[in-house]
Amino acid sequence: MGRLIEASPSQLHDPEERAKARLAAIARADVLYGGARALVIAREVREGKHSDSVAGDAAKEIQKHLDGYECDAIVSSVYTSSTDDGIRYTAYECPECGTVCLGREAALLHCSLTLED
Repeated sequence: MGRLIEASPSQLHDPEERAKARLAAIARADVLYGGARALVIAREVREGKHSDSVAGDAAKEIQKHLDGYECDAIVSSVYTSSTDDGIRYTAYECPECGTVCLGREAALLHCSLTLED
């Protein structure tokens, strides 16, 4: 088995998974580089706003597939985790076949589940 490689959220096929991974990536960038863009997006989704803020385009895309509670849970998970709990919402390639999956565990189990089907 190869090593786990992080993938771009845009490589996920499911639009809901793609929205989750994109929001988590924004939240992780906030933690690493400072900022609160993910928090602004979550607030805009929760309030149903589509402002012209920096988060406007991302909020529109994410709001199509997630509700405010999901956004809050993702942002909170990434912001508050010192052990990188956000890996549940990060896109990874399956180490065996390269299929992009949402979450580390899903990527590690992808081919083992496929082989059993």
